[in-house]
Amino acid sequence: MDAELAEVRALQAEIAALRRACEDPPAPWEETSRVQKSFQAIHQFNSEGWKSSKDLKSQLGHLESELSFLSTLTGINIRNYSKQTEDLTGTEMTEKSIRKVLQRHRLSGNCHMVTFQLEFQILEIQNKERLSSAVTDLNIIMEPTECSELSEFVSRAEERKDLFMFFRSLHFFVEWFEYRKRTFKHFKEKYPDAVHLSEGPSSPSIVIRSASQPGPGAGQEQSHRNRSSQLPNPARSAWNRSCSGKPDKIASCRAERLVPKQ
Repeated sequence: MDAELAEVRALQAEIAALRRACEDPPAPWEETSRVQKSFQAIHQFNSEGWKSSKDLKSQLGHLESELSFLSTLTGINIRNYSKQTEDLTGTEMTEKSIRKVLQRHRLSGNCHMVTFQLEFQILEIQNKERLSSAVTDLNIIMEPTECSELSEFVSRAEERKDLFMFFRSLHFFVEWFEYRKRTFKHFKEKYPDAVHLSEGPSSPSIVIRSASQPGPGAGQEQSHRNRSSQLPNPARSAWNRSCSGKPDKIASCRAERLVPKQ
């Protein structure tokens, strides 16, 4: 009975203290101090947020500058990009301090007149000692183009899952394709009767036919030396330079020679 009475009195005292706190407003200086602290906290938060925003803008500008430089250097422009990450780390791996992450990347862009889309996966495995990564899947989609030999190059990159080879070699491939196209067009315009291109300037090879010496071999692809000898002297040196080192091959070579074998 005494214990219950003591508990009731303790509750009554607590209720009375709460009533006094509600009836007596806080001192003005206490309220002002509380407001000032709130404003200081908000100002500090905003300042940190603004500082972070400025840093992000500066970093973004730097990355855009680097991307523009690489695009100018390689001719490759990336238009769209997305990334998804999946954690494949299991319980057993966690116990061994091993982390396994699968990254799925998708991007689209162009290199001069060639448009492409890439989908590839990168598997990262990290332990206490090192971090390793490898391309586990690579799918390249090329828009139709007049450069028909490009499909062989793309198939080789997909087969090897060599993403670096694709980006490193694509701009060389396209650049030399344009050189070959202009070379073929030049000789066709200058010597229309002697030069024959089965697919126009984009042909993979060029055929030289002698109008003065038709013979049994007329209309067939001949060696570089025989073909160059049929050209007038002013064009012979230019032709030899364009086909230097390939006397037994078709002028300007085929597409697989535009990019070094990997």
